[in-house]
Amino acid sequence: MRLRAAYFYLRRSSNLVFSSFGMTSDQYVVLALLVEEGEATQQELVRRCYSDAATMGSMVSLLEAKGLLTRRPHPHDGRARSVALTRTGRALAEEMRWRSSSLRANLVALFEDHEVPTLIEYLERIAGSMPPPERKATPTSLRRADQRPRPSRKEGTRSGSKKHGYETRTDMQASLTQTP
Repeated sequence: MRLRAAYFYLRRSSNLVFSSFGMTSDQYVVLALLVEEGEATQQELVRRCYSDAATMGSMVSLLEAKGLLTRRPHPHDGRARSVALTRTGRALAEEMRWRSSSLRANLVALFEDHEVPTLIEYLERIAGSMPPPERKATPTSLRRADQRPRPSRKEGTRSGSKKHGYETRTDMQASLTQTP
């Protein structure tokens, strides 16, 4: 229940910030991912945003109607569509990121510097253990976490800023909003 409470608090807080743009946190995640990736297929967006095809299709259509992104045929896969930001979409994503910086700063302030990379690692582990939304859960995918093989760690390494490639607390803070 604690994880659910944290999720809903973060979602409500994010939606409050993004509502001033007429946007939701889910829509921001799509824009932020496209800022990082440049472009992606709708199926890649489904997977990377932990969504489903119907929801992503509706969201992409809405964002396209707002002039924030474009869709075009994929250059190598005739069945796929490439999605990319427009200049307006990129500018909005950057403004939304800037306006939500205090939310990220408040989250990071809850932890000691050395705890943030560990938190991110744990969240990645949780997200990585869940089946993609379009697949039905199977007994194998629902094995208890203690039965899953743990990723090996190099001898002598511990969770820390260097392990995750963070040079500063600001880098760690920025990673909290990056998409998977």
